[in-house]
Amino acid sequence: ETCGICESIATRPRATSCHHIFCKSCIRSHCRSTDMCPLCNVSISSDRVKFDQDDVSFRGVEALEPTTAKVIKTYSSASAASLESPRLLPSLIIDACQSRRRDDREYRGLYWRFQGSKDRILRAGEGIKEGISIEQVNFETGNVIAVFPSIRQACEKTGACRCSVKRVLERQGKATAGGFFWRFQGETHGPWPDPEPTNLNPVEQLDFETGDFLNSYASLAEAKRAMGMRPNAGCIRDVCNGRGRATAKGYFWRWKGSQRLPNHMMGVQKVLQIRKRRNGKVKREFRLPNHMM
Repeated sequence: ETCGICESIATRPRATSCHHIFCKSCIRSHCRSTDMCPLCNVSISSDRVKFDQDDVSFRGVEALEPTTAKVIKTYSSASAASLESPRLLPSLIIDACQSRRRDDREYRGLYWRFQGSKDRILRAGEGIKEGISIEQVNFETGNVIAVFPSIRQACEKTGACRCSVKRVLERQGKATAGGFFWRFQGETHGPWPDPEPTNLNPVEQLDFETGDFLNSYASLAEAKRAMGMRPNAGCIRDVCNGRGRATAKGYFWRWKGSQRLPNHMMGVQKVLQIRKRRNGKVKREFRLPNHMM
């Protein structure tokens, strides 16, 4: 970052309440004589300067052309944009980036968003999501399979659930709908990791020694209640996520739909034997495939 006072690379950069960035020594020296920002004349205090690199003051920002919604300029921070064009105020750029309303994203004739943000700025005339072209993308390869002029037509031709496709387009929950990844035409991002399971996700209980299925619970919370555990206990979740613990309450656990087995069962193939009597001669024998274990 460039210091707005000495105009060189900021040493131990600090951000003020107006989101301008300065060297720590420069801004402290400046504040000894005045409490006004040297760039925008907003009241500041050396005691309130920020040094957290995760703060919005240090996030990169993008300026987009309103008609096409294409990125025309990227800045390392709102302060950097202000130094390049003094008529831009970092505080108003940050406000535009943080706004949820499309109209409030505009500032000085441009739309703004944080660099790397998943937010999509609609192009002119794209007021209704149902009328925006979307891409059907192969989840594994990232190749575009087809382009549809609307969500409705995409769902009619692929059989995907409309609500699920909308969820993926809004970048919420899992990144697939109908076995495919979806995005608006013109976007380039790929799928994101599945969200961490919560207490509402169903789980399965297995015998630790044999790997046999014992029970299924509609949620992790229900399994905890059935086992007499505290609501904040994390041992079942740890087993489901494969985090160190092998069992919880003497059982093996997994998220419903998972094919995981106890570690000592991995690579072991089960055999189904058919006998006329309990201890009689084996008449037929089947080796079960791994997905049936």
